[in-house]
Amino acid sequence: MSDFDLAPGDEEGAAVTLAPGWFSRAVAVEPESRFVEVEGTKVHYLRWGDPAKPGLLLVHGNGAHARWWSFVAPFLAREYSVAAIDVSGMGDSGWRERYTLETFAEEQMAVCEDAGFFNCEEPPIIVGHSFGGFITILTGALYGDR
Repeated sequence: MSDFDLAPGDEEGAAVTLAPGWFSRAVAVEPESRFVEVEGTKVHYLRWGDPAKPGLLLVHGNGAHARWWSFVAPFLAREYSVAAIDVSGMGDSGWRERYTLETFAEEQMAVCEDAGFFNCEEPPIIVGHSFGGFITILTGALYGDR
């Protein structure tokens, strides 16, 4: 027992926080898992939603992976065909001898192609978090006309 009184309802031991219901339901949705090859390396991505809807690519930050988007992707899939990439060297994607920003941009475009995002009248939207945001800026600069 501790040397101070616990608040009513508190218990000794590890604190337990339950995830909200919406979060639990979202991460329980199992996406389609796919691979596309870019410059000799397999790049993994996850896919949610109807392929006929406009495309939305989610790009994680450094040291992360596609499943970091699992809590929000099913909600976005109501309006979009959603894909989340594992950038090479992270998640379930393969490793490279050398990494360049241009290669990361090519990976994003390859996933958009493989996911059918260019088959829609609307161009795909690419959203990045942290490092993912940085590399999506280059993707827009290099391939914004697509």
